[in-house]
Amino acid sequence: MPKLLVIAIGGNSLIKDPRYQRVEDQYAAICETARPIVDIIEDGYRTVISHPRKGGHTYLPRRILKGSCRR
Repeated sequence: MPKLLVIAIGGNSLIKDPRYQRVEDQYAAICETARPIVDIIEDGYRTVISHPRKGGHTYLPRRILKGSCRR
């Protein structure tokens, strides 16, 4: 069975600079954050992506794999 990796990404981690807090800026930050996660998934890890205070979801890597965030 593949190894399981659990990753928690909090909303504040998507604000890289307090001067840039727009949704577009956070979207760019999540695309950057997701690239290595996609690599991990493609390497065969079972992966859960979660918000630290809210239940897990896998929305992020699916958007990346469908090409929403360009490499």
